[in-house]
Amino acid sequence: GEKTQEDISHNYAFDPRQADYYANAARYLGLVTKDDNGDEVSFSLTAEGRRVLNLRYKDRQLGLANAILRHKAFNEVLNLHLQYGEMPQRQDIVVVMKGCDLYRVEAESTYYRRSATVTSWINWILALQR
Repeated sequence: GEKTQEDISHNYAFDPRQADYYANAARYLGLVTKDDNGDEVSFSLTAEGRRVLNLRYKDRQLGLANAILRHKAFNEVLNLHLQYGEMPQRQDIVVVMKGCDLYRVEAESTYYRRSATVTSWINWILALQR
């Protein structure tokens, strides 16, 4: 069913800022939709979100990795990492991101901040093989 950010905060022991981050990350990955009825914002799983969450643990992790890598910036940064054997520098990740026409990202500071997310998510994907 639907979950509000307050539900997410409470159920998963996240502070409201974390709940917002994870809810929007899931939305970006196409796993949830955001429903804003004016008084309250809630999130619902998409068909893809339900499919991924119903998988066994390892397959679910791979499903999340797949959802991430469908996005060009993440895919390109992972390929650079695999090609050179190390994570690209932040400024190089920003160059990749700028080449991907990211939705609602214009400020240099936003690119720089989001490059940290790209790095973290790619490192998480790489850790799955361990």
